[in-house]
Amino acid sequence: MLASGLISLQALIFLDLGLNKNPLGEEGGKALAHALGEMRNLKTLRVSLHEAGIGTEATKTLGAAFGQLQNVTDMELSISSSEDLDNEAGQALVSGLRQMVSLQRARLLLPKLKLDAKTGGELATCLGHLESLELAIDGSNLDEEAFEKLGQLDAKTGSQVFLGKLPQELDAFWNQCKNNSEKTVEQA
Repeated sequence: MLASGLISLQALIFLDLGLNKNPLGEEGGKALAHALGEMRNLKTLRVSLHEAGIGTEATKTLGAAFGQLQNVTDMELSISSSEDLDNEAGQALVSGLRQMVSLQRARLLLPKLKLDAKTGGELATCLGHLESLELAIDGSNLDEEAFEKLGQLDAKTGSQVFLGKLPQELDAFWNQCKNNSEKTVEQA
């Protein structure tokens, strides 16, 4: 239902979608991803999926959808789930982000995303040009080179990179997102 409704809003240039604590599950997440991929006029995209049952398969589909959104300049993606998001999800997200040629600012809060060293390095490379970046992932599988590349992003003005346990200031934002399940689709 939500996905079909979004398809009818293809002309939107701003979308703030908070689906926290909604039991979308993998299939609902995939349907949402397909609908987002059709919204090619978007310039600002914010998607918050805390405790929505989103796992690796839905995240992979989201990554593919992001590759269609070549006009987006500002993006926020927040996913928290009980299960880890594996490296395949990371590869799909990297592939999609690489194709988002207009992207200037991103906030990617994915603390359950476990990337291997190669994908971590690729993520650092594809985000390196951004004016502003907040990135939170699980860095437990990264090697020294990937850590260094991501650390270089953290050193840039306007950027913060968190690998591992979320620090207090980001934790506060995280809890605010998780508790806000009232957001609906808005048009600016």
